[in-house]
Amino acid sequence: MARSTSGGSAAAPAIFAALLLSGLATQPSTEQLRQRAAVRTVYQNQDATVFSAKDKKLIEEHCGPGGLPVRIATPAEPLRVLVRKTYVLGHSSQLRFPLWVCEHLTETDLKGPDTGRLKPEPFSPDPMLNGFPRAELKDYAGSGFARGHMMPDADRTSNSFKEETYFLSNMVPQVGGQFNSSKWRQLEEKVRTWAGLRKNLRVITGGLIHEPAEENPRTADGLVNYYVIGTNQVAVPTHVYKIIVSEETPGTLDALAVIMENRPYLSKANGAPPDEQDFTAFLHSIDEVEELTGFDFFSELDAAKEKKMESHTAPALWPEV
Repeated sequence: MARSTSGGSAAAPAIFAALLLSGLATQPSTEQLRQRAAVRTVYQNQDATVFSAKDKKLIEEHCGPGGLPVRIATPAEPLRVLVRKTYVLGHSSQLRFPLWVCEHLTETDLKGPDTGRLKPEPFSPDPMLNGFPRAELKDYAGSGFARGHMMPDADRTSNSFKEETYFLSNMVPQVGGQFNSSKWRQLEEKVRTWAGLRKNLRVITGGLIHEPAEENPRTADGLVNYYVIGTNQVAVPTHVYKIIVSEETPGTLDALAVIMENRPYLSKANGAPPDEQDFTAFLHSIDEVEELTGFDFFSELDAAKEKKMESHTAPALWPEV
């Protein structure tokens, strides 16, 4: 069973308590509170999906030798797999955010004529989800939450590729100044540094809904609370995660996995607790991410290699030199 990722507190209430203290959100109304089955209590096989030859090639490119994430234990909900040149993602029709986004990130991707964020930033609802449940721009307006990229636009230096990252299907409602544009951005910058050093990364990023109470049989009831924003009821993830797999030589895999609460974080200068001043406290095993998301991320790997990579929790982040 997974360890608590938030010191044992109730994740959904904690996120809004923190927001109230930071002035980023008003008290949510009863209508904003939603409930769903916990990941560990409902099991469903992923429906088989037919992809074109072009899509299969892009899936292989971005998901790598481990293959497309496979749903193993998640609430019954429609999942739409969206395949683009820049990434492949699994979009939840219930939560209106990506449960996972796979990208292949190399040293070459970070070299090119275009740098920095696009101006103006072309945020837009995803046209591939026309006619399906999705987030709209108005859902974020006045919510107090940032449109948090799962695959960052800075992971590409081609404007046409950057534009693909601005679809709302690639975003989750994320706490802004003290997370999205600070602690989370620092992690994204580290990943790009590693791509320059290790040359060849596969990165999987997404949001999840979790309550630590579900990890204790005396408090678990098979349900988790979460909040939504906007008329389309876009879910606010309690946590976001990132899995980074390095393949410096073919078949030699090294992995890190990070899980963080979607809440404000203090900086070292502003009195952050010692265990939050770097990312070591947020390191987890891939097995743990799989437990909390209900997906098997590397099912096509050799079983022994998969077990070794996924069961290990890295003791520290990779060096940046």
